Amino acid sequence: MGQTNRRRPSAAITVAALALVAALAGTAIAGPDAITSALTAPKAKKIAKRQANKQIKKRVLTSEPYRAVGTPGQPGFQNGWDNYTGQPNFATAAFYKDPLGVVHLRGSVDGGTNGTIFTLPPGYRPARNLLEVIHRFSGPASMIIRADGGVAPLVGSGNASLDGVTFRAGK
Repeated sequence: MGQTNRRRPSAAITVAALALVAALAGTAIAGPDAITSALTAPKAKKIAKRQANKQIKKRVLTSEPYRAVGTPGQPGFQNGWDNYTGQPNFATAAFYKDPLGVVHLRGSVDGGTNGTIFTLPPGYRPARNLLEVIHRFSGPASMIIRADGGVAPLVGSGNASLDGVTFRAGK
């Protein structure tokens, strides 16, 4: 049998062939048709959920504990106000600010005049005076939360509930 004369391709032809293969394979892998055919709706939901969970873990939304009014290091009661003790198991007056900057009040107070119950510290005050509807012994009433931090009922008599009062802290 005769020998065939085989020649090796030049380096330039080898590089060009490899570049062509890489270019064709790259468009087949990364092209829009390949992505949509490989990415089904369940896979997309799973990827989106995983990304959302990563974001949530980065910003752990943990609230601080309640700050009880009248305890050491916290604002004190004013104008004769104190925690309501007429019935057992009522929450004491307290507040906290959640990670989104919303201040939450809770508790029942009694014994004071219609003056300021307590004063919120800086960082827990609204940017402007707020009027809130609360419940007092005499029925529905209004309460003002002033930009200077003062929390005071405006009308009504008897005990006052702070439960459910929320507002965004001012800057």
